[in-house]
Amino acid sequence: GIAKLTCKPLPTWLVFLLDIRKPIGILSTLLIVAHVHFSTLLFSPSYYGKFFNDDGALYEWAEYSIFFGIFGFVVLIPIAVSSFLGKYSHLEWRFMQLYLSLFMLSLACTHVVLMGNPSQPKGKGQR
Repeated sequence: GIAKLTCKPLPTWLVFLLDIRKPIGILSTLLIVAHVHFSTLLFSPSYYGKFFNDDGALYEWAEYSIFFGIFGFVVLIPIAVSSFLGKYSHLEWRFMQLYLSLFMLSLACTHVVLMGNPSQPKGKGQR
């Protein structure tokens, strides 16, 4: 049963991965900040042509994609702060790292699915 699984020591590779969780989280947060920064700088009809219709307005699915991306980034901020500072009680840290992280992951996945859905209408310069 499950009791026998908990008595066994963890494999060495898994212990190593558990030891580097915080550096991976910091690196991931920095990469997301870079993604937000560069996407904001490049956001135009010439670069993101599939987001814009012929009138220059955003498609509705593109607005939702941007909304989920921004909302996911906003949810990421308290998660990253709680990880960096470590001043929170165990319950607050657990809530942020578990529940808010899963919520943020669902927002990020929705953002990616809306961005890459091939059934979306083609915009300027798209084939």
